[in-house]
Amino acid sequence: MKEKTYLKKIFGALFVMAIFLLLCLPLYFQGKPIININEDILRVYYFNVGQADCILAINNGQTLLIDGGKESNSQKLIDYIKQLGIKKLDYVVITHFDIDHIAGLDKIIKEFDIGKVYMPMTNERNKEIQELYDALQNKKVINPNPQDEFYLGNAKCTILSSGDTLQVSDNNSSIVIRFRLWRN
Repeated sequence: MKEKTYLKKIFGALFVMAIFLLLCLPLYFQGKPIININEDILRVYYFNVGQADCILAINNGQTLLIDGGKESNSQKLIDYIKQLGIKKLDYVVITHFDIDHIAGLDKIIKEFDIGKVYMPMTNERNKEIQELYDALQNKKVINPNPQDEFYLGNAKCTILSSGDTLQVSDNNSSIVIRFRLWRN
């Protein structure tokens, strides 16, 4: 009789501990990044932002965000990028100034440490462009030229088109980048 009571207490304690671990385990992993951004692998994420654009590339601990989608998607993008363990966007590229490419960028830029921002020149002004310019205060902004280069980890990025909207308008004037991944 005493053995049954003793076994019940042991199994009861083990059951309570198992339930406790199952409930606490997700809390342990909640703050952990999904990936190791320092890996020598080129990761490219295409975010579903409807009829808009937002792409994130990661290589050897460096990050590049291309466009920022619509404003309605900005918080989801911020949350997902943070889940990946990213605190800094080394490069942000604004391909052109259509609303579906830039409307979410001001919130994203305010949320992360930003390295360099590549964007075309424009005389165009609207609410979204002004919000973007406000967010870019005190950031290093570069109006690139064709053949300018920078590295995203081991990926050599070459500007093929500078997207000068002073010469051509809209989608015909987008920054275009070629990625070449170099392996040692």
